[in-house]
Amino acid sequence: MRNPQSDTEVKRRTRTYVLVSSIVFLLTTGYVLWSIRPLLLPVVFGALLAYVSQPVVALLIRRGFPKLLSVLLFVTFFITLLFYAFVFVKNQIPDRDEQAELRTVAMYQLNERYESLIETSEQNTTFAFGLRFLMQETHPLIDNLNFFLALEPEEQRSFEARMDSLKHTSPRYGRMLQYHRENQNLRLYTSDLSLSEAILTGQRTINTREPADQEREGGSTLLLIFGFFSTWLIMPVIFFFLLLDEGRFRRKLISMVPNIFFETALTSLYNVDKAIGSYLRGTLLESLAVFTAFLILLSLIGFNFTVSVLIGIVAAVANIIPFIGPAVGIILVIAYALIIDEINSILPFINTANLVYFAGLAAILIQVLDNMLLKPLILGGATDLHPILVFFVVVAGGVMFGFWGVLFSIPVIVIIKVSATTIHERLLLYQIIRL
Repeated sequence: MRNPQSDTEVKRRTRTYVLVSSIVFLLTTGYVLWSIRPLLLPVVFGALLAYVSQPVVALLIRRGFPKLLSVLLFVTFFITLLFYAFVFVKNQIPDRDEQAELRTVAMYQLNERYESLIETSEQNTTFAFGLRFLMQETHPLIDNLNFFLALEPEEQRSFEARMDSLKHTSPRYGRMLQYHRENQNLRLYTSDLSLSEAILTGQRTINTREPADQEREGGSTLLLIFGFFSTWLIMPVIFFFLLLDEGRFRRKLISMVPNIFFETALTSLYNVDKAIGSYLRGTLLESLAVFTAFLILLSLIGFNFTVSVLIGIVAAVANIIPFIGPAVGIILVIAYALIIDEINSILPFINTANLVYFAGLAAILIQVLDNMLLKPLILGGATDLHPILVFFVVVAGGVMFGFWGVLFSIPVIVIIKVSATTIHERLLLYQIIRL
């Protein structure tokens, strides 16, 4: 006959063993994951990319293409698409002369609007103290922006010669030359020096590092770039082999699970697949809708088509990031509206004087439509995460992995949440655990 005291002792030792083993396993797993964290993001990125691409490969296979040929065709198409996207973006980047023009216009418009704001603060008696205090705090920022935008002496000579030769061909170049001369007469807001004197005497408040520091930073930048590419080489490998995989990885994963947990593991994989599929498809559709909205509205109010496309792309990608992303699109639109000096709006009541208000209104309207219509309609309950949890996860992802951590924090937490919820429900259902 069994001794009840002996059975109790065995159960106590078993619980202690399971608890200690679980703690050791979690600590070891955490340490290993933290040690190889530079590799985690390429692996996650490659896996998610392969997951999104699976339906296209499956469609090619159903059309009669062999598996290997389907994967090669898709990868070739994907690389070609990336190449042309890179070429398009590269061609839109201003050359040296265009950059000088943009810097000149931006600097003139920035100071013109800032001077107008200072005059308003001096005339306003109700909020005079608060506005003046705000101006004192923003003076160093404006000086730093002016130093950043100002042309170097050699660039000034080249710019003046170019504008002189072109000013008879278009009024725009004459206006550029006028902006440049106005910029040369600017004075610092934080001292009695003129901006030109501060540049010539080297009294900048920006970029005050020693040349030796810049040289060392140049070397470290090269090492950083090399390290980035060497780490991310694993991404296309993961992407390619997961596309070729015919369920072997999943079957191998399931085979490692004890029989008692087999159905739980299978259900977890199914639920994770469903949740991630809904989230990724919804996010792609939402980003496409946001891009289209930015492109249409910005073109409508008078932004250049190319600029509208670029802002739309950045805003659509940034919109994936909760809380932070929507602000990026609004800031970009308002910043560009502040520095633009000519528009071609089809709406007669929009001009350069009031463009910033309509631009900000358009960007805010897009975000309101996104949050009130697109997210509920397209994403629905794909994530079902509390806003506080989302905020914490995004911040934690940024702290640990930088930009990519912010970008992929939501898919990862969705996988963890769905897996944990499913496992917990199954363990309760089969009375493996009791509450």
